[in-house]
Amino acid sequence: MFTLLLVLLGIHALIHLMGFAKAFGYAEIPALTQAISRPMGLLWLLASVLLLAVTIGIFLHRADWWILGLPALLLSQALIFSAWKDARFGSLANLVLALAVLVAWSQSAFFKQTQSVLNQLQPSAAPTQKQVTEQDLQGQPEVIQKWLRRTGAVGPSWQDSLSLSQTGRMRTSPEGAWLKFQAKQYFNALAPGFVWQAQVQMFPGVSLLGRDQWFQNHGQMLISAWGLIPVVNARGAEIDQGTLLRYLGEMLWFPSSALRPSVQWRELSSESAEATLTVGAQTVKAVMHFGPKGDFESMLALRYYARKTGATLEKWQITANPHSLKTFSGIHIPSRYTVSWLLKEGDFDWLELEIGDLAYNSARPFSGPLK
Repeated sequence: MFTLLLVLLGIHALIHLMGFAKAFGYAEIPALTQAISRPMGLLWLLASVLLLAVTIGIFLHRADWWILGLPALLLSQALIFSAWKDARFGSLANLVLALAVLVAWSQSAFFKQTQSVLNQLQPSAAPTQKQVTEQDLQGQPEVIQKWLRRTGAVGPSWQDSLSLSQTGRMRTSPEGAWLKFQAKQYFNALAPGFVWQAQVQMFPGVSLLGRDQWFQNHGQMLISAWGLIPVVNARGAEIDQGTLLRYLGEMLWFPSSALRPSVQWRELSSESAEATLTVGAQTVKAVMHFGPKGDFESMLALRYYARKTGATLEKWQITANPHSLKTFSGIHIPSRYTVSWLLKEGDFDWLELEIGDLAYNSARPFSGPLK
C-alpha cells in the first residue's frame, strides 16, 4: 500500500506538468484539448512541485507531510475542475490523497496527545547523581538484595526515568493470529507513571495505534485504527489495577525503583518475594521469582481479564527469556519477555516483546511517530 501510494502520487505529480508544458508551448499535448493560459500553466507547475514534495515527504516518513499535502490537494483539484473535460480522472488520485491526508492528520493529533502526556510525565527536576549503595539495600529481603546486585544496580546513579523501544507480536485471543508491533515507552520512577505508544500491523494498509498509560494516578488504554477510528478507550477501576500491575512488572527494567518508598517487599523464599506497590489510592501485589544467580525469571499476579460477561480476576504472568540477558548502561536485565494469562480454560500467551534501545535518565525521551 505504501509503495502504491508513492507511485500513484508520483505519476499524479508528473501529469500536472502537462498543463505547464501546454501553456508555455513546450510540447503538444493531444490529451489536453482546452486552452491553458500561462498564469494557469504556472499553477499547474506549482501543483506538480507540491505533489512531488508530498511524495518525497511520505517516502522519508515525515509525520508532517500532510501539512503540505492539504494545499497540494486543494490546488490540484481546483485545476482539475478548471479543465474538467480533460483532467477529471485526476480526481481519483486526489481522493486517495485526501484519505491519506485525513489519516496522517489524525495520526499527528494522536502523537500530539501522547506528547502532551509525555511532557507532563517527565520529572521536573534534573536526574539525581546520587548512587545506589549497599546501605540502600539494608532492610530489603535477601532475594531482592541478591537480584539488585546481580543487575548491577549498586554503584550507578538512581534511575529517575527510563526511555526505551520495543518490537514484538501480540494477539487478542488464544485462537487469534499473531500481529507484529513496534512501540516506544517512557517511565517516571520518581512519581510512578508511564506512557506506551505502539503501532500494530493488522494487515497491509491497516494499522492500529495504541497508547497505554499510568498518568495522574489513573490508567487508560486507547486504541484506534490509523489513529482515526476509535476502537478502545478504556478507563476505570479495573483498568487502573491492570495498568499499575504492568508498571510493577516493568519497573524491574529500572531496578533502583524497587527501593522507592512506594514499593514494599516481603520475602517468600530464597528465590521469591511478594511486591506491594501503592500509588495514590491504588495498591497492587505480585509475586516475583528469581533464579539461583539472582536473575529475574517471572512475575505472577491477579489481574482483571475482559470477558463478554464481565471482567474476572485471573492469573497474569510475565516470563523472562533466560537467554536474553543484555547490558544497558551498566544494568543487566533480560531483553525478551512473554506475557500470559493462566486461565481456567488453558494458558494464553498473548504478548511477546523484545527491548531495543534503552536509556536511563534520558534528557530526550521519545516523541512523535514510530519509525
